[in-house]
Amino acid sequence: MSWTARALDVLAAGPPTPLIDLPVPAPGIRLLLKDESAQPTGSLRHRHARALFRQAIRDGLITEGTTVVEATGGNAAVAQAWFAQRLGLPYIVVMPGKRSEARARPVEALGGECRFVTPPLAIYEAARETARQVGGHFLDQFGRAAHHDLAEELFAQVRPDWVVTGAGTGATSATLGQWLRSHSTPTGPAPSTADNPAPSTADNPAPSTADNPAPSAADYPAPSAADYPAPSAADYPAPSAADYPAPSAADYPAPSAADYPAPSAADNPAPGPVSAPVADGGVPRAPDVVVTSADGRAAVDGAGRCRVAVADPENSAYFPGWTLDAPDYSTGMPSRIEGIGRPRMEPGFRADLVDLVIPVPDTASAAAARRIREVTGLPVGGASGTALWAALELVERMHARGETGTVVSVLGDAADRHLATCHDDEWAAEKGLDVRKYTDELRRRTHIH
Repeated sequence: MSWTARALDVLAAGPPTPLIDLPVPAPGIRLLLKDESAQPTGSLRHRHARALFRQAIRDGLITEGTTVVEATGGNAAVAQAWFAQRLGLPYIVVMPGKRSEARARPVEALGGECRFVTPPLAIYEAARETARQVGGHFLDQFGRAAHHDLAEELFAQVRPDWVVTGAGTGATSATLGQWLRSHSTPTGPAPSTADNPAPSTADNPAPSTADNPAPSAADYPAPSAADYPAPSAADYPAPSAADYPAPSAADYPAPSAADYPAPSAADNPAPGPVSAPVADGGVPRAPDVVVTSADGRAAVDGAGRCRVAVADPENSAYFPGWTLDAPDYSTGMPSRIEGIGRPRMEPGFRADLVDLVIPVPDTASAAAARRIREVTGLPVGGASGTALWAALELVERMHARGETGTVVSVLGDAADRHLATCHDDEWAAEKGLDVRKYTDELRRRTHIH
C-alpha cells in the first residue's frame, strides 16, 4: 500500500460525536447540542484539520515527509499537530504575539514546533515564507477552507429543522448548506433511537395556530439597504489576508464597557425572517433553517428542506456582509469570542449556502456558555454560547408560530482553559461583559423540569 493510501486511511472519520438533550419549555420542540468536544482533540477544529489534510494529500500537495506549516493558534493548531504526528509529518505553526506556554505546550506535546511572530499582521506571510524555506506546504485554513464530514454524520443521527453554528473560516456552515442543497428528503419524524427518543406530542401537545398565529412579512420586515447602508470602497477597501490575520486575545484586548457597551435586548432584538433568497429561475425560495457554534435523513420544514443558521458575535463581518450581499464587507475589528467572528468576509464563508445569520451580543455568548456548563458540566468556550443563544432565539420563534420540531446547536469545544475566560467573573468584568443581565433569561429559556 502506498503512503498516500495509508495516510487517507489514517484520516478516515472516527465514531460520531454525541447529541445532548437540552430541555426547553416549548411543547413539541426539542433542542439538541452536537457535542464536538468529544473529538480526540476536543473541538470541531478536528474535523477541519482532517479535511485540510485529506484535500492536500489528494491534490499531491502533501506527500511522505512533507513539512506542514500553518498560521493559527488554539484548537486549530492542536488538531493539525495531532494529525501530523499520526501521519509522521513535521509540523510548524506560526502564532501571533509573544510566546505563550499555554498556547505552545499542547502543540509541542504532539511533536509540533511553535514560532511566535509580532506584529500579528505578519503571521500569514511568515508562515508562507517558512513553508518556502523548508520546502513544505502551507495549509492556509482560511484560503483553503475545506468542507468536512459534520453534515453527513449529523443527519444520520437526527432529522432537525434547524442547525446552528458559529463561523470562523466558514467551512462548517458551507459544509452543512452544500450537503442540504444536494440532498432532498421528505418531511418525517427523526429516526427512533433509544439514546435520542423524539418528544411525544401527546405529552407535549403543539400550541394551536389560533393561539399563536404565524407572523406575516409585515410583522418581520426584511432589513433594507437603507437600514444597513453598504460602505463605499473608499471608506472600507476590501482587506487582504495579510492585512487582517486572525487576531489573538493577547494582541487585541477587548474594548472596555465604556467604549463598546454590550447592547441590550431592546437595542438588538432577534432578527425576524429576512427576504427569501431567489432560487434558479427567479422563484423566491421559502425560508428554511439549520443553525450551527448531514445525510439525506435531515428533517425538513414545509418547504421541503432543513435550514442552516450562523450565529455571529459582535464586531464580525458575517452578519452585515450576508445581509447586504457584500462579499468584500469588513469591520476591521477583532472578535472577542474565540474561534468565531472575523473582521472581514472570509473566502470560505458561502453566503449563498446560509439561510439565516443571527447577531448575538458577546455578553449573551458568555452567559450562555456558563449555562451550558451548569446543565452539562462541560466548560465550553464562548463560541458554543453564541450558537446556543441563536438556537434559543429560533426556539422562541418556532413556539410563537405554533411550530414543532428539532433544533441542533453545534457545541464547538470544551476545555479547562475556558474556566479562566468566559466562565470567570474577573475576566468578564475586564471585558465589560455583565453576564447577569442574561442569566435569568437563559434559565427561563432552558428550564429543567
